[in-house]
Amino acid sequence: MSSIGRLKRSCLCAAVAVIASALGDFTLGLIANQPNAGNFDRGDLFVDFVGIFLAPGWLLFRRTFERARPSQFPGLVLLVLVVSFLADAGLIFAVWEIVRRSTNRMRLSS
Repeated sequence: MSSIGRLKRSCLCAAVAVIASALGDFTLGLIANQPNAGNFDRGDLFVDFVGIFLAPGWLLFRRTFERARPSQFPGLVLLVLVVSFLADAGLIFAVWEIVRRSTNRMRLSS
């Protein structure tokens, strides 16, 4: 597979991961805010785990969210999704390239 093919697949994987992560966090947030949710402390760790793919964008815009007005949240959420997608796609592609090159070197040396 060519580098362009790996880049396309990396983008697809990142898109699936970011969308699934956003939907999972949204759903778990709705569940946690229900009056009959009780003690959701154990679920907090699960929310963090599900949201790991959104971390790059969230870390970049965290302070902006703290100072933003509620009317600005939809735009900031979109920025978080875009930045997270780009960072995740780049990370997936970089790891894939490193693994491919190391396996090619191992094959050539054998």
